[in-house]
Amino acid sequence: MGFVSSQWLNRGRGARKAGHNPIPVPVIEVVVAKRNDDWSAEYKVVVEVHARRENGEYQAFYLTRSEVEKCAMDMFSVCSGTVRERLALQTLKGMTAKKLLAVLQAILRVRLGGGPSRAVKS
Repeated sequence: MGFVSSQWLNRGRGARKAGHNPIPVPVIEVVVAKRNDDWSAEYKVVVEVHARRENGEYQAFYLTRSEVEKCAMDMFSVCSGTVRERLALQTLKGMTAKKLLAVLQAILRVRLGGGPSRAVKS
């Protein structure tokens, strides 16, 4: 179960200190925007996040690629080891052999103490 704020915030107070309580939402779903959706294409929306209540009400966030990428590393860092491994495997499987070898080389360089990893270019 997730939680969503019951109103717009930021009047000098944090979300938990404001004069309301976060509302539980039993369903949080992520929808990848359809490529043939004119509205999503016009506003460059690639992901929708819906927070749904039992009574059918919901709130939605519509995110562009840059907004998703701003959140991705923080979200990834708090995932369980199992989820992180599945994401890593999915990512590595999608790489070309040349790219995969470059990434593995960078990882080994850091693990073996060969200095900081250089960014691997896409």
